[in-house]
Amino acid sequence: MKDQNICTPNGTTIINPLSPPNYTIAFIKHYATKSTEEYAEKLLKGAVYSNDTLNKTYWVNMIKNYYFIFNKRNKDKIKLFEKKLNIKIN
Repeated sequence: MKDQNICTPNGTTIINPLSPPNYTIAFIKHYATKSTEEYAEKLLKGAVYSNDTLNKTYWVNMIKNYYFIFNKRNKDKIKLFEKKLNIKIN
């Protein structure tokens, strides 16, 4: 991995990883912009920063307060989340 670089969208190598981000060409919002299936899979995997990520209340909050900010809420998506994660979204 030492031969890989972090770059700005226009290809400039970032020397300091704490540099301000550059959104002039691209903006990736990560998992919230992926498919419903991919987002459910991500929730099932958990997160490295919290031991509480396998908590069903956490999942419901992430879906309602994060995923549906960037994705249209509809019955099919809610059904998929409920079935895949064994939760109830009200």
